[in-house]
Amino acid sequence: SNGNIFRVEGMAGLSTKSLDWQLFAASSQGDDYLDGSGNKVAAGFSRISLGSSLSAQLSPKQVLRLSVQHNVARDVDFPSLPMDLRSDKAWLANARHAISFNITPLKSVTTTAYATFVDHFMDNRLKNLNPRMMNAETPATTSNIGGRSEAFFSWPATKLYVGVDGRREEAEGTRKREFLMGPMAGKTLFDNAWQHGMITKASVFGEYRRSLNAWAVIASMRLEMNRAQVKQASDVFLALYPDPTADQINPSWGAGITRNWSSR
Repeated sequence: SNGNIFRVEGMAGLSTKSLDWQLFAASSQGDDYLDGSGNKVAAGFSRISLGSSLSAQLSPKQVLRLSVQHNVARDVDFPSLPMDLRSDKAWLANARHAISFNITPLKSVTTTAYATFVDHFMDNRLKNLNPRMMNAETPATTSNIGGRSEAFFSWPATKLYVGVDGRREEAEGTRKREFLMGPMAGKTLFDNAWQHGMITKASVFGEYRRSLNAWAVIASMRLEMNRAQVKQASDVFLALYPDPTADQINPSWGAGITRNWSSR
């Protein structure tokens, strides 16, 4: 009764001995609400989500899972932020393959891959500002792509996990500010807010576990190569950081011992 929030969702699926396929959709929307003093708070929103997922038993020891989802948001008001969300379109995809072995010390290999793409736009056009000093808008186009593969080995009293993973994150967009009052009135500035930044990571990792009666020893390590790039660096940024590319090798490791003293 406060905000007039409406939500509906549905799902349809098909299942067989080796296949499970689903289609799903959801929609929700809401309006402004009244606070405890009867003041209207701008909090309207509209969101739609569509997606599908597929799980397939390729063999008695192999499973493949695929999913894709599309989310759309429009005119989402944020009462506590200087800007509201005018539109947001996001695609999310995920794939996972798992295979198990029972003969060799290699027990399983699990591989995943994922990707997210977002087209995001915010502005303050509908904000009730008094006085209105400026009109501002900020787009953001982002992507996140990555994957991971992990192998599991097992011997009596010993377990070993080894794998590799990688990820690339990217963002770009130019902010626009139109000054309506003050010494800058009448001027419009464009800021390369994201400077087409990119971070790429690639790593190898492993974990070793061994049981010795009531004792257990665990050791792990990770070695990551990290590259940060700014493809459209501004003059201000280059004045502080002359090299728009930075490379790092980040090692990390850990070890621990546990003991079970009793059943309690």
